[in-house]
Amino acid sequence: MGGGMGSGKSTVLKDILRESFWSEAASNVVVVEADAFKESDVIYSALNSKGHHDEMLQSAELVHQTSTDAASSLLVTTLNKGRDVIMDSTLAWEPFLEQTIAMARNVHKKRCLR
Repeated sequence: MGGGMGSGKSTVLKDILRESFWSEAASNVVVVEADAFKESDVIYSALNSKGHHDEMLQSAELVHQTSTDAASSLLVTTLNKGRDVIMDSTLAWEPFLEQTIAMARNVHKKRCLR
């Protein structure tokens, strides 16, 4: 799922997961979302507790790489285990999007050949 901040990705995801197909398949689905890692970061939470807009933006930048790395690791692990993935991201950087799709296809192809 791709879209900018506040575009409704999480809302749409909740609606999708309520559908009968996904409610049955949900046990095999892993949602990969860098923001979820960011929000669980203690440093990010502490900096954001002050509530100043500029400081919130700065703290988001500080933990961006860590949360992105954690999400990438979860994505790779999930694909390698053959589980279904729903990725919640802006998908704004085209090389990353192309690389991610190619990786998912490659893993799927290798799993089908077994």
